[in-house]
Amino acid sequence: MYFNKVLHLLAVINLSVQNAYVQGTPTIDYQFEDFGTNDTSARSFATDSNIAQSKLGGPCSYYENRPCTIYGAYCRNEICTCNPYSDITDLSRNECLPKANKTGDPCEVDLQCSSTLSGNGKCGPKKVCICTEGSNPNDDGTECLMGDKFSGEVCSNSMDCFGYPDKSECLNGACQCKSGFVTSSNSSESKLGCLPIIDRTGGECMNKNQCQKGTLGKWSDCAVPEYYRRYYGPNRKECICPEDTYERSLVYGESDICYKIANRIGDSCEESYQCRYNLGKDSDCSPDGECVCLGNSIPSEDGMSCLPSGVLIGNPCQFPEQCVGKPNISSDCSENEICLCKEGFVQNANMSDCVPIRKKVGETCVVPWQCDNIGNNIGCSERSGVKKGTGEKICRCKHGYISGPGKNNCLKKATDIQDSCSIDAQCIPLLKLSRCIRGRCQCVNGAEFRYKAAYGTSTKECVLESV
Repeated sequence: MYFNKVLHLLAVINLSVQNAYVQGTPTIDYQFEDFGTNDTSARSFATDSNIAQSKLGGPCSYYENRPCTIYGAYCRNEICTCNPYSDITDLSRNECLPKANKTGDPCEVDLQCSSTLSGNGKCGPKKVCICTEGSNPNDDGTECLMGDKFSGEVCSNSMDCFGYPDKSECLNGACQCKSGFVTSSNSSESKLGCLPIIDRTGGECMNKNQCQKGTLGKWSDCAVPEYYRRYYGPNRKECICPEDTYERSLVYGESDICYKIANRIGDSCEESYQCRYNLGKDSDCSPDGECVCLGNSIPSEDGMSCLPSGVLIGNPCQFPEQCVGKPNISSDCSENEICLCKEGFVQNANMSDCVPIRKKVGETCVVPWQCDNIGNNIGCSERSGVKKGTGEKICRCKHGYISGPGKNNCLKKATDIQDSCSIDAQCIPLLKLSRCIRGRCQCVNGAEFRYKAAYGTSTKECVLESV
């Protein structure tokens, strides 16, 4: 096209120069051809007053001083012709008139409107294009469609329906949009027209129903993308996935879908990524269609993330339910955000639980420090007579000690006469006929203390003298 324009321009300049030399008038006539475009601003013009005026449809020639002088026309195949892409030919007026693009465009004759607007336009009394009787403009005014019944209105046949035959039809006595089209508000008529369903982001739209009724789904929208405003202005809308959604291709290059991003545990979902986008890798979409935390995690207090559960004592936490044990009963998350055992409890050997502090000898235990509150001379071991490693452990006094009154402490057994004591039981096991008198172990009932040594062993006891 560009090459043809250059040849055309050179031919006209050459003709005009020749004419200037022949007539003695140094005037050059420029005449531009713009066939193939609907840009009405690019039109032919002639300025040489010595060139005879031509007629549309009449003969012309660039080489015989007979150029086409009609504004907007050009010489094609030696016939003065209007640009068929942008203009209509009005022979009665000998003019090239611009075709209308939509209702409301200025006009002089009906043909400017009827050549477009689906053939159902005319030039109205106010010299602007309007739809002919029995037709109505579509949403953007680029078409005048037959039928005056809109979607949902009663009809006797399909020709009654606005948009017939391409977009609407009469079914069961009411106008309905055909497959692939959807109802949308018509601003000029406050009625329902039919617009094509859009299945891809980026498709131009006028109403969000076009986007939401297709594969894009209920979370899509029809809006002007921010990054398009500087190129297309505020009036070009297209189907988009809004900021609180994300886009996924169903069939690459053909259809897309918008998924809403979940903000909290419990939000509805259709696939895992809706949850994981904001809530993290420990979230998932359950079979019930809700965002949940996976088994090794629990929702945060605000429900906006999934945090690890079963946090061992001494490790970081954000709230009590993360910690092992019984949160808020035996364990807690401290002000320093560390899992700790609450007062009255201590951690077990592997820090995986908080167990109660014991207060009496004989109470069950799993670790020695459970029994520390009873005293320094106590441990956690299996009951007497039970095979090691098979029985339940209890708080027991260490070897050489016995349980004190109330079983809340361990007292040292006496090993010699006059050892300090607080109860008789400290003296009896070893010395037998002995008691705790004034804080000392002493023989009683006439018994005397004896020390015996034999074969490397020795005993100390209180014995009665033979009569």
